[in-house]
Amino acid sequence: MFSSDYFDRRVEEIISAISQKNKIIYSSISYAYKSGGKRIRPRFCLLCSELIKDNSHQDDEKITLSSICVELLHTASLMLDDVVDNSNMRRGLPSVNAVFGNKLAVISASYLIGLISKIISDLGNIDLVKKFSETSKLMAEGEALEFNIMLQTTYDLSRNFILENYFEVIKKKTSSLFSLSAVIPSIIYSKTEYLDLFAELGTLTGMAFQIKDDILDFTSDKIGKPSMKDLKEGKLTLPIILSDHYDSVVNIMKKYVDESGFSIPDPDAEKIYYLVLSGGGIEKAEKYLESVFNQIQEILEKDIFKRKKEDFGKFIKFIVERDF
Repeated sequence: MFSSDYFDRRVEEIISAISQKNKIIYSSISYAYKSGGKRIRPRFCLLCSELIKDNSHQDDEKITLSSICVELLHTASLMLDDVVDNSNMRRGLPSVNAVFGNKLAVISASYLIGLISKIISDLGNIDLVKKFSETSKLMAEGEALEFNIMLQTTYDLSRNFILENYFEVIKKKTSSLFSLSAVIPSIIYSKTEYLDLFAELGTLTGMAFQIKDDILDFTSDKIGKPSMKDLKEGKLTLPIILSDHYDSVVNIMKKYVDESGFSIPDPDAEKIYYLVLSGGGIEKAEKYLESVFNQIQEILEKDIFKRKKEDFGKFIKFIVERDF
């Protein structure tokens, strides 16, 4: 059973040790971690571990530390994302780079990734080390590939090219971390027969999470970032790509690309919002989400999930029905 209080206490124990070596790095990392979040990925990891762990509890600490490292890797990636995107808000609060500056945000995120590497290597499981390293690489590749679906950096605005790259981006940038969360227990408990199944579940869950995020960028004012934030950063998200008015939206957005990047004024952002809405972009994105959800449900019908089917069902339902 996941306990947010216990989990956050364990994280604080780990990152508070940084303060003895560098107080300013500790301050920025602590600020980033405490800025919110539902700890979705570690919850997912611990839920998967409930299915295959034995009764000895001898590896429980490894699972806990690994799930903490997943959340810290997510935190580091958000710190870097905000620098790359020149974003000043995260979850309704000033972002790390807005408070501490871009340089310290990058240095602190790099430090955090190094700390994660040490914790995981100290667990003495080379397969776990490889999986964390592979995931970090995939996330960086996804971040780089995202330039192909950003208006100011893409070289091809055709819908097919953008859509193909969109799914490649979310598989690497978002789904890879969910996939890591899901396979950690199989690696630690040496249940390799479940690796592929849990990896697929993680990948699909990550896809569902990102598609829902894209929809919320247009539909929610409760999300912890400005409404239409991704749009205002020039990102061609799924509702835009699928809208019948895709070409019209792109033509409006192209007017605001310049040497410094991309900045769209609120009146034209509103215009795009209604074009996406009237072009069925949100409904079509929701159909994609439903398709991914159905694929997840098929996996959850397998025997291994019977014992925790209700818990997994609630978790996945939260992913696709959340309003933030």
